[in-house]
Amino acid sequence: MLNISDEEREVLFNGVERPRDEKTENGIYLGEGDTLTFKYDAPESIGLLRMQFDPDYSRDSVTENREIKLFAMKINTGFDFKPVKVAGTIPKEFTVYADGKEIFSTADNYRSFVKIPLNLSAKEISVKFGATNGAEKIHLFAADFI
Repeated sequence: MLNISDEEREVLFNGVERPRDEKTENGIYLGEGDTLTFKYDAPESIGLLRMQFDPDYSRDSVTENREIKLFAMKINTGFDFKPVKVAGTIPKEFTVYADGKEIFSTADNYRSFVKIPLNLSAKEISVKFGATNGAEKIHLFAADFI
């Protein structure tokens, strides 16, 4: 059981980990302080928590340089270009809890694809999100366990 709506749950587990097209959204939005909670009736064996965040495919929060937005290769950068930033839609801070106990925390995340080895048995896994890398909300495409 998840603490999100049925529509959000369907999007989170649909297997598409990027926007479908320019008009169709494919992810859920979480704000600073929001928690994503997975609950089970009995303890489940969990090996790995996997989350796919939006790396900002439009590159709007990454750079203001038009050329880098179109041609995102290092060879296409000029001497006058400002350094690119981490996508704003990626959470900078988040903490993972298992049955209420903190098991993982980071205050300097820059990855859009996060894999956290848990290797435990739990009835409840929660991820509490902190600050983003600049956007108002975190955009999450997928979250599951392996």
